[in-house]
Amino acid sequence: MVFLFVSWTSTGFITTYTLQAMDHKGSPYPDIRLPGSFLPQSWVIIGTLFGCALLGSIMTIIFYVFHITLYEDNCDILFQRALLGLGLCASFGTGITAIAQLLSSSLLHMSGVAMAFVCGAFYNIMQSRCLYETSCNPRIICHLRMALSITITIMMLIFYANFTQQLFSLCGEPECEEVFNDAAEVAWWVAIACFLLQVITYYKDFQRLYMEISGGMIIIAFREKLYQELP
Repeated sequence: MVFLFVSWTSTGFITTYTLQAMDHKGSPYPDIRLPGSFLPQSWVIIGTLFGCALLGSIMTIIFYVFHITLYEDNCDILFQRALLGLGLCASFGTGITAIAQLLSSSLLHMSGVAMAFVCGAFYNIMQSRCLYETSCNPRIICHLRMALSITITIMMLIFYANFTQQLFSLCGEPECEEVFNDAAEVAWWVAIACFLLQVITYYKDFQRLYMEISGGMIIIAFREKLYQELP
């Protein structure tokens, strides 16, 4: 699941901007504001975003099961449900962003991105905090995961600072706008790279789980408990 998510996302973005660079109508640089405006880049980014929304929802649900299964006797169910809601809202926002590409709606696009960013930022930081207690990774990986979560949040704040200055025309000089635009582009790509690295850090934790389809139901449980129950 982890490598499927990372492979799908990275392949989608790389394909999108490769097509953009080959298209004379677009910019030769990986500008995040252009791909949804042209074909076939727009269809690639739509598929990528819908895939991210679907896989992100599945991973959020698996993490919810992960925690309530690991601490089934003393788990804070309300907190885990709040985390589940934040994760699903972030995935829903990603789906809205994909729909906005279909409808060419800037307002819908920014609403979806805002929902994905705000909910995703809170989810990543809170999930990283929970995994300090439940993860089987070394402590250094937990520190790395938290650092990546904080970095993603800072980078997206820089990105939205540029959006705010464009919305309210805070920059009066072209040089000022260019600095904001360049900072936003760098921040976006740093955030994407950190996000994919953060997802990779979940791999070892996902290995502790096994999934089985029985009687039309999907059962997710710990491998350790399975082995303990075997005669």
